[in-house]
Amino acid sequence: MAGFMREIASKVEPFLARNGGPIILAQIENEYHDNDAGGKQYIEWCGQLATQLALNVSWVMCNGMSASDTINTCNG
Repeated sequence: MAGFMREIASKVEPFLARNGGPIILAQIENEYHDNDAGGKQYIEWCGQLATQLALNVSWVMCNGMSASDTINTCNG
């Protein structure tokens, strides 16, 4: 997943708000509900990955567990 996200990050770079584009937020994971220790570690890893990508946008995670440095959102 890290390699995939890095590839996506490089492709969206020209479209980020800091470059005059429309992208102001991104989503790193969606509706993840595995509350065991491994699941919590995975979610925190996702949050760390989002920070490392350095896109300087708000990161969201939707309708489930959220990393400490992401915004928990809900579809609706």
